[in-house]
Parts: sequence; C-alpha cells; structure tokens
Amino acid sequence: MSAFVQNRRRLRGDSAGMAELAPSEAELAELRRQMLAHAYTRVPPSDAEDTTQDALLRLVGDRRPTTEKLRTRGFRKLKDVHAERFRRRQNQFEADAEPLEEVAAEIAPQEAMISIIALEEQIAAEAGIEVLQYAKSKAAGLTNKELAADSGWDPNRVEAARKQLSRKSEAIARAIEDSEPLDRREA
Repeated sequence: MSAFVQNRRRLRGDSAGMAELAPSEAELAELRRQMLAHAYTRVPPSDAEDTTQDALLRLVGDRRPTTEKLRTRGFRKLKDVHAERFRRRQNQFEADAEPLEEVAAEIAPQEAMISIIALEEQIAAEAGIEVLQYAKSKAAGLTNKELAADSGWDPNRVEAARKQLSRKSEAIARAIEDSEPLDRREA
C-alpha cells in the first residue's frame, strides 16, 4: 500500500488494512532533543523542560489523523504550549498587580487622615478646641448663624472663636507649614 493511500485512509479515519503509523521511541527521543534545544533558546531555562514535556504529551496524545510530519507537529505543539504559558504568566501578573493598586488606594486616605488628625491637634494646641471647631464649620461652608444653631453656641461665642482664629491665623499657618511633608516643600 502506498504512502498516498495510507495518508488518505488516515485522513478519512479508515484504518482498515493500514498498519499504525505511530512514531518509534528513537524518533520521539530525537524529536525531544531537538525541541528541548529549541525551547532553551525561547523560554527561561527553568521552564524549558516543562514546556517541552507538555508539548510532547500533547503530540503523543493527539489522535487526529494528519499528513504533517512528526517534527512539524511537534514544533507546532511546542509553540502552542509556549504561547499558553506566556499568556498564563501575563494574566497572573495582571491579577497580582490589581491588589497592589487597591492597597495603595487604601493607604493614601489613611495617611491623609493621619496627617489631618495631626494638623487638627496642632491647631487645637495653638488656638484652642473652639477655634478648631469654628474653622472646620467654616470649611464646611456654614455661616455664623448656622454654626450657632447647629452647635448650640451663643452668637457671642461664635464671634469670639472667629476673632481668636483671625488672631492666631499666622501661628496656625506656621504650624501647617511645619507639618507639611518634605516632598511637598521641595516641589
């Protein structure tokens, strides 16, 4: 029976009267050596053995009839395994990168909150707690009347806090400037 007839039967799936054309161990050993040499040039040395082994397992396990030469199919499987490993590594890298961004997003507000608390403590030490409360209310956009109504303060007390804030504004500004991080001062 000619090779042409054998390949045609193999493609049709008709194996009657056709001997199994499985590769010999010597052919597989030689193919493995060639594929391994090629893999060492394409992938990190620690992955070359695994990549080659996966490609050979796929090659031997592939039962679809084909007219391609064993070497061609083997190197195609090697290329496919290498591409899959690369994609998997890329996806893993991207998946690992996401939590770092989330952690950074969580840390920044915490650091900002810590510096705000430290700043509030400096203002309270410099001008008093009532001045701090007045400044926070003004920063929130409240008028003196709204502040008096919301806090229960007497209008005279609100006015005293306003005057105290204006008197201590230079000292508070110095406290803010002294508490500013070095990287902001240099910018």
